[in-house]
Amino acid sequence: MASPPPRSFRVSDRIVLIALGVPRLECVGDAARELLFGQGKPVALVAFLAAAPRRTASRERLADLLWGDRDPDDARRSLRQALWMLNRSAGPTFIESNADGLTITPALHTDVIALEEAVRAGDLDGAVDRYTGDFFADFASPGADEFERWASVERARLRAL
Repeated sequence: MASPPPRSFRVSDRIVLIALGVPRLECVGDAARELLFGQGKPVALVAFLAAAPRRTASRERLADLLWGDRDPDDARRSLRQALWMLNRSAGPTFIESNADGLTITPALHTDVIALEEAVRAGDLDGAVDRYTGDFFADFASPGADEFERWASVERARLRAL
């Protein structure tokens, strides 16, 4: 069975990571929202990159973070597969490969950043509206123990805001 063609985007489309509550990756256009990915390792990969310094992490770090129960070659293969799926759904320029590893582009919008900006601006009503649930609520995935530990720390940090 042939894979579907890559998704086409309009200039006005935005990729949005929802990490508070049930995690998902959406494409938001002028008139509609389209679910690109539901809860799973590809969305966890995007969330970690979005929160990483300079939005960058090494391939080795990401493979260990999400596929720590596999041998290194198998983990890297799984990471490549997740990246391929993300690029097919969210566009080939969504995640860039560079000498430091993988970088999520600045075009990604996240509910976490919107929450943090509201808090910094002193917009407490806006912050309350944006906090739609715990960070990566109820996420669990085989081999992603390291990600789950990181998400637990993020969850506590965001609750404290």
